[in-house]
Amino acid sequence: QNIPLVKRIYPTDANFILMEVSNADDVYSQLASENIITRNRSKLIQNCIRISVGKPRENAKLLSTLKKLK
Repeated sequence: QNIPLVKRIYPTDANFILMEVSNADDVYSQLASENIITRNRSKLIQNCIRISVGKPRENAKLLSTLKKLK
């Protein structure tokens, strides 16, 4: 709710989150430049990024970085 570029988060029972963003290619590149590894799934589901759940420190860095992206 506090991250404007996130359009949808799909329900999951796994250790990863699939989320629709405004532009998956841009988000993927920007996260990679911050050494945050994700999977761009846009070829399967338009504008979606898959994120594995990590350690609390890693998750905090991801959330912080997502909030800064435009």
